[in-house]
Amino acid sequence: MHMLQPPYNANFLNAGIMAAPAGVTKDGYEVQFGTNHVGHALLLKFLTPLLVDTTIKCSSASAVRLAVLSSSAHKYSLPGGIDLSTLKRSAEDISAVYRYGQSKLANGVYARELSERYPQFAKVSVSP
Repeated sequence: MHMLQPPYNANFLNAGIMAAPAGVTKDGYEVQFGTNHVGHALLLKFLTPLLVDTTIKCSSASAVRLAVLSSSAHKYSLPGGIDLSTLKRSAEDISAVYRYGQSKLANGVYARELSERYPQFAKVSVSP
């Protein structure tokens, strides 16, 4: 990430997998949550200083745009929302649909939090 220099104007957080077999990422996260949410959050963590610099160096109110891909499948997350006890294991005891729903619910919640923390970014949570 050190090679990137401002302006860096847009980021579309879109990578994802759906209905994947139970498993974990190399970091131990449930595979759908790790791919669909944690990967995005980590990428954005590294890019945030560059995005903030871009807003400072550009005069446009929407110099930085973020799009976070969520899904209406967030409604298929576990009752009560995201079950944190399932995120650092394969969660083979939970259906792939529930696991996918949790990852997409996390993206929606994350987009809302980004709005609170970085009001200077133009952002949207997209549900195809």
